[in-house]
Amino acid sequence: MDVKIIKVQFHVPVDGRQEYYFTSFAAIYERFTAQQIGCALCTLWASTLPKATTQCVISRHSVFSKPQSNPKNSP
Repeated sequence: MDVKIIKVQFHVPVDGRQEYYFTSFAAIYERFTAQQIGCALCTLWASTLPKATTQCVISRHSVFSKPQSNPKNSP
């Protein structure tokens, strides 16, 4: 299964961390302001990733997982 996540890597740590991971652009703005990110939400929608701002780099990545097999539910 291929799941996409969005990584925000700040140039300078914010709240003690440089890397944050999100499942959507909107989720980024629930946690950070446009000033902290260096651009507005509409700018991200119109951009291709990776997007570098004065504050951070925003990139999209795939997360792979093994399909779950549950012998209890097998016929």
